[in-house]
Amino acid sequence: MNIWPNNLKLDSWWKVFLLIGLVLIVIPFFAKIDFINPIDVFILGVGFVLIGISFFMSIIYVNKFYCNGILQIEKTSHNKLSISILAIGIILSMITISSILINRFNSNKDMGIFSFLFRKEEEDTLYVPKMQKENVEDFFKITLKEIMDYQPTFTHSEVNAVGREVKHYNLRLKELELGLFYELDIAEVGEREYNITFKGRNNSITKELSDFLEFYTNKYGLDEMGYGKIEQTDYHYIGSHLFSRMWKNLIIDNNSMNENNGNIEMTVLGIKSK
Repeated sequence: MNIWPNNLKLDSWWKVFLLIGLVLIVIPFFAKIDFINPIDVFILGVGFVLIGISFFMSIIYVNKFYCNGILQIEKTSHNKLSISILAIGIILSMITISSILINRFNSNKDMGIFSFLFRKEEEDTLYVPKMQKENVEDFFKITLKEIMDYQPTFTHSEVNAVGREVKHYNLRLKELELGLFYELDIAEVGEREYNITFKGRNNSITKELSDFLEFYTNKYGLDEMGYGKIEQTDYHYIGSHLFSRMWKNLIIDNNSMNENNGNIEMTVLGIKSK
């Protein structure tokens, strides 16, 4: 009754299941799987292997006399043990396939139905909840009040209407701010006081920007034109270069006449440096 090597041919469906199961068991240890939970792949492989083993255990050979000779016939006859193994294999396979399909529809590859068996206790103790935003500065990766510590490049200076020199600096960001802004223009308008203009790389409203405006509206109220958080009509306005918000210390617009080729810009006014 040995399968290997005398009976290696894949001439029965259960042998195919056995081979696929062995492959599925090995894959998570040697390959990175990005679209399915590796634990589900492993358990599915175990289920397939159990199904294959149960049929292997049930094989019996019957000898019959045929044409003055003996003909050996292979038959399947399950016993209680092979039926139990088969049942476990089928249950594991069905549950795991259901888990894979459900999580694929939910776009959540990380939550497998058997994940709890392998979850480390440290994951619960090391879990850090998402920090609640309390201030405008919490939305930015850079520290606005320490903007000059990032060593921006001096570009030019000019004299404003009251005769004060205004120095301008430029800073190319290492990471996008609010999922959109890649560069800063910094104007030193007073003693350690700055207006910071964020330049967008395109003309769009990101989720991060929407969340920021919702926070700003909840904290400071509607702007001078009676607008605040993102509304459905804003997606039309931004395509027509008519999108804007104007608070005392925050201005956002995508006017086609601005210096950023009509891409969205945001200026935070009156930042006091430490």
